Amino acid sequence: MIKEILLPVLLILLLGFQSCSVLEQTKEYERFIECKFSVSAVEVKEIAGISMENLDNLDDLGIAQMMTITQRLFTGELPAKIEIGLRATNNNPKQASISGMEWITMLKEEELLSGYIQDEVVVPPGSSTTFTVVANLDLMRLLKSESFQDIAGFVFSNDKKAEMRKIGASLRIKPYYKVGSNIHKYPGYLTIHD
Repeated sequence: MIKEILLPVLLILLLGFQSCSVLEQTKEYERFIECKFSVSAVEVKEIAGISMENLDNLDDLGIAQMMTITQRLFTGELPAKIEIGLRATNNNPKQASISGMEWITMLKEEELLSGYIQDEVVVPPGSSTTFTVVANLDLMRLLKSESFQDIAGFVFSNDKKAEMRKIGASLRIKPYYKVGSNIHKYPGYLTIHD
């Protein structure tokens, strides 16, 4: 008799707790969408395998580094690695979070690069969290574009955020959220504004 009563009660409690968890995950995702976003940093980490840290312009490159870049240009490829720091500010009294996201970087209306993060991003209530997205791209494609001068200015600029605005670059994200054990994607992209 006790087993017959206890089993349905336990099932009801389990389902109740699980549905509360699903509702909370959905609310955290909705609060994430309501966060204020800004680009906190943009760093060109390397070009053709050469570290760009502590370089302010092309004159700071050594002869061997210039030869490496020139050699890569002749192969038709010029790989680069860029890190973009994003800051999410949650003005809600409760936690905001996502379970990952896709992102794209646009130059005016042309897609330059894209990627994804499969890590959870949590923004505590009434505070901010900074997270980083990494992009690998082929600068040769950009060298052939009409915007090359703007892009070169960006690469060697000390104020990457201002240069990003100047050349019309934007970052768009598509957050993922979890419902139970299933991951879902936001239906469109959100544009990050400074």
